[in-house]
Amino acid sequence: MKELKTIDRKIILKNLGYEAELIDKSFMDKIDTYEEELLTNIHPRYMCKCYDLAKEDGKVSLADCDLPLQGPKIANELYYCKKAVLFCATLSGDIDLLIGLANRDDIEKAVILDGIAAAALEEYCDMVETDIADKFPDYQITFRFSPAYGDLPEGSERDFTAVLDSERRIGVSYSESGSFTPRYSITAILGLMEKK
Repeated sequence: MKELKTIDRKIILKNLGYEAELIDKSFMDKIDTYEEELLTNIHPRYMCKCYDLAKEDGKVSLADCDLPLQGPKIANELYYCKKAVLFCATLSGDIDLLIGLANRDDIEKAVILDGIAAAALEEYCDMVETDIADKFPDYQITFRFSPAYGDLPEGSERDFTAVLDSERRIGVSYSESGSFTPRYSITAILGLMEKK
């Protein structure tokens, strides 16, 4: 899998609530500097599991898996798929440490790093999708669904991490209070539809 070497400026600026034409050079220079620092410190990883899909009465479920896929949107998204892939991705705990240190000494830097980290996680997930698609060349992947988006209920992240055993395998857990450790982590599901 390719290494994450740059992060989309548009996504960073969107995360920070800015538009490119409103940013002066000194602020862009800070983004460049902090992006380089973040990219030096991330150690992104992911893991995934593939399941056959079962369909009954308009509902979709993962075969041989107790993870519920509630809601009509996820059912519609996966209904014509033969398989689904669950994945968990993280930028690593080093980013939590980097931003935590910045938060003590330089709030502006911490806020900018947070926006960069969120953009980096998004880009890394795009790379994960490409990697998964390469592993299943006979299938077309669907839109990425994550808990708390679409109609997968918030809190499903805990179920996803349990099924994936992500804490043991890549060090990602989801707390009772509703947060990932490391913070810049995500769980998601992709459908695999047979190519015609």
